[in-house]
Amino acid sequence: MKKIIALALPFTVLVGVFIPLIVFEQQRIPDWQAELNDYIAKNSRPTELITVRVVTNATQPWNFSASMGQAVPTDWEWSTDTVPPPSDMIKCVLVERNRRATATTPGEQYDQIIFISHHTDTLWPVGWLVYEGPIAPFTPKVATHLDNLGCDLHLDNGEQLQ
Repeated sequence: MKKIIALALPFTVLVGVFIPLIVFEQQRIPDWQAELNDYIAKNSRPTELITVRVVTNATQPWNFSASMGQAVPTDWEWSTDTVPPPSDMIKCVLVERNRRATATTPGEQYDQIIFISHHTDTLWPVGWLVYEGPIAPFTPKVATHLDNLGCDLHLDNGEQLQ
């Protein structure tokens, strides 16, 4: 009986520790989404509303090049000029920016593509970095870049792709 208790007690403690960890991990938002939320919070003005319209995974992230977007400066481990290419995962995001009219500026609405790229130098630093991509109207070159990445942001509806 003492052996059963001696074996059951550590098992119970392990289960009691790991179950809450699993529950909390399932409730945590993904790191890429936290990076996107941080970007939106830091880059929207008081008169601007940024809405996420479409998010998709790039099926061929190794085709991403610096000409597709400008890295957003951050307090990350790497500076934006020394990011190790290529990315091992990319999220393609279509956002809509609505700027309200003010006394000095007219209101405007436009779409923009944002790339959230996961980088690692295979040693220590690992993280997500946001790249600001093109602004609508999108050219056929943009559609080609998205096809090369394997991102389907549903830009083929005519009104967004020109």
